[in-house]
Amino acid sequence: MKTLRKNLQLSLTLLLSLYGPLSLATLTDDLQLVGEARLNVLFWSIYDSSLYTTTGRYFGVEPKLTLRIHYLRKIESSKLLDRTSEEWEKHSIIEQDIETWLEKLASILPDVEKGETLTLQVEDNLSSSFYLNDELIDNIEDAAFTQAFLAIWLSDKSSYPKLQAQLVGLRN
Repeated sequence: MKTLRKNLQLSLTLLLSLYGPLSLATLTDDLQLVGEARLNVLFWSIYDSSLYTTTGRYFGVEPKLTLRIHYLRKIESSKLLDRTSEEWEKHSIIEQDIETWLEKLASILPDVEKGETLTLQVEDNLSSSFYLNDELIDNIEDAAFTQAFLAIWLSDKSSYPKLQAQLVGLRN
């Protein structure tokens, strides 16, 4: 019995040393919620979104600003890219930038399943780190991209003004 217990302790110690301590920390643990909103289109709920900053107030794009989108239905990455392109065209983004950025996004954005969460967190250099379910996918090192991508949700030119107002904390 002592040998079995020792072997179990040794195995557990070995596993913990290989994988490190278990952590349930998320990207937003040290941040404060600014606002949240649900996107509904006709009869369908598409996603729940939430915006976080270090202060709980939105002052524009800044380091640590985090946009989380929790999908309530499956959406193919091609549809996400099409919608992003449409939004950038409405925001008068230069076509050459759109093509470059869509190419980058196409290489990193996955199809999302119902219940999955995509997150963009702004880094200190204003680049964009993308996460799927809090696991890093990739980073796009372009501050102009970060501004343009977040403008889809946070700009007063957003296609969904009620959602934008809720996210930036202007209304409940």
